[in-house]
Amino acid sequence: MEINGYTKLAAVVANPIKHSLSPFIHNLAFDHVGENGVYLAFETPEADLGSVIESIKTLDMYGVNLSMPYKEAAVPYMDELSEVAKLTGAINTIVNRDGKLFGTSTDGAGFFKSLKHFKVKGSAITVIGAGGAASAIIISLALAGAKEIVVYNRSDKPFIKELNEKLDCPITLKKIDQESIKEDLKDTYLLVNTTSVGMAPHPEGCIIESADMLPDGLKVADII
Repeated sequence: MEINGYTKLAAVVANPIKHSLSPFIHNLAFDHVGENGVYLAFETPEADLGSVIESIKTLDMYGVNLSMPYKEAAVPYMDELSEVAKLTGAINTIVNRDGKLFGTSTDGAGFFKSLKHFKVKGSAITVIGAGGAASAIIISLALAGAKEIVVYNRSDKPFIKELNEKLDCPITLKKIDQESIKEDLKDTYLLVNTTSVGMAPHPEGCIIESADMLPDGLKVADII
């Protein structure tokens, strides 16, 4: 598609992000629907996040997508939030609505679509990590009728307690511990890794220390 004076800009903002396939995917989509737009990747230092978000208005952009580590950090810059963003305290999409920035998260809905062959309803689920994407995924699993969800994370996450007050599914937060994870996995139907392990700068890492921790029949999903 020809780039001209009317071409509009969208982008993904994260750090790191040079590896992302998002520009390929979204530019192909623009071309497919005949939209005069271009989609880039902005590898943004944390100190510049506010000015980059402000430029969405200044440059009259469509908006941006967000990835690690900015899904929670970008929330205070929004003029309006979706209901799922209010629940999770995180966003992965900013839409420019006539100069007003609307923040939402598609992480939970997108992830859940990938589970169409899994039986989530009535199942016990273990989630490792409790960042922006994890919160959206946890909510989607709970709303889909999961029996219980155990979340492992390195630090405390107050939003887990808040979710327990709003959702019917019991959600338990635990500190990451290999023995505890192994014990919980004995009764787990689905294990979900939402940590950054597997992504630069730790592409060789592994959240599970040994294969014998994974019982036969366990379903595993890794959002990286």
